[in-house]
Amino acid sequence: MTMKILRRGDSTLEVCSLQKLAVTNAVLVRDTVRAALNSSITRLDIDLSEVTFMDSAGLGTLISLRKSLDTQKGTVRLLHPAPNVCQILEITRLRQVFEIINP
Repeated sequence: MTMKILRRGDSTLEVCSLQKLAVTNAVLVRDTVRAALNSSITRLDIDLSEVTFMDSAGLGTLISLRKSLDTQKGTVRLLHPAPNVCQILEITRLRQVFEIINP
């Protein structure tokens, strides 16, 4: 897995370089991001521009991370999702749950 977690300022983490978010890596992604969270983080940006495959486990990871940020009164933004990922978010109505930032 080639995921990167970058700190942006005092209150933002950005997850990038994900190629897939699926059953094969969803738990590792969730646990790695959660380990990087602390009480000062109020925004989590997840760059989905390189994601070519996402399944229900990947969706579960996004929801789980959102719940983690909710407890800190924070937000999760999905950045630049690829068209196939946008379609999944639309079908599952998760576009209404997440703030989505398009290119």
